[in-house]
Amino acid sequence: MLHWTHAGAVASPTTLQIRVTRRFPGRVQAGAPEPQRSLTDAEVLSNIEHFTVHRRGPRAIPCQAMVLSGVDLDARPALADIVDQARHWGVAHTTLHLGHGDRDRLARSPLGPRVDAVALTVADVADIADIAALRARDQPHVTAVVVLDERSLPRLEMLARGLARVGPHRVVFTWPFPPSAPPPRARQAAAALASALPLLDARGVASGVKGLPACALGSIPVDRLWRSQNRWYVDAGHQLDEALLFFPDVVRFAKTDVCRFCEATDRCDGPPEQWLAEGLAGVLTPMEEPEGRSGG
Repeated sequence: MLHWTHAGAVASPTTLQIRVTRRFPGRVQAGAPEPQRSLTDAEVLSNIEHFTVHRRGPRAIPCQAMVLSGVDLDARPALADIVDQARHWGVAHTTLHLGHGDRDRLARSPLGPRVDAVALTVADVADIADIAALRARDQPHVTAVVVLDERSLPRLEMLARGLARVGPHRVVFTWPFPPSAPPPRARQAAAALASALPLLDARGVASGVKGLPACALGSIPVDRLWRSQNRWYVDAGHQLDEALLFFPDVVRFAKTDVCRFCEATDRCDGPPEQWLAEGLAGVLTPMEEPEGRSGG
């Protein structure tokens, strides 16, 4: 089912992301405005009901998955019961985005046993220790997110070796979204990744790449490129019918006319529009084979 936006028609999402609090240190920055306040527990519940119960019908699709971000685990114990209610309304899978140092708060939070997956941004050794602790506690489905920015790129092999050792369920390498600081050029990021990915492969850790255009991957096979799923995005300033679509309201990817002739177009989101405009993505070049190498 299609949903019409100012940027054209997009498939109506079946995932709901809720940013609970105003501030979320350590998050992956995107284009979402920072809300002026946090959501109340009642508002969180109301938005879940809106995107599940109230979207059952011929003209809407209910959400079946949920992402919670910006959660103060010590201050929001009621969220555990809210997740239980969401499951009753048809939310089959809940992912929790953790902040730096949240592993101990998660261990004592009633929300911990309720979520199906956790995701944590990894930028240094302390973050790898958090991943190790989560795995030691048998936390279901732990995802490590590594942002391909100026800070992480020089230490990418070190981070990959550490993650290979502690074994998260998967690792996502993502080229930064605007409005973060301009990232390293796409081909520079891909060159660093070409050395890091085999370290995870050798230990059987699933890993993939998001945000880079397929034609910038160089020696990296195109099947390592993972597309991002769209979702509804709720915060205190964007609730219910005012919720944002992550694509294109929060993040906007771009392709050029030549991308229509690329064999990898179905696997590729294209780069973020701003990075393409600033020349950081390079020249987009059609690829001849989905599993092939860069066309130039």
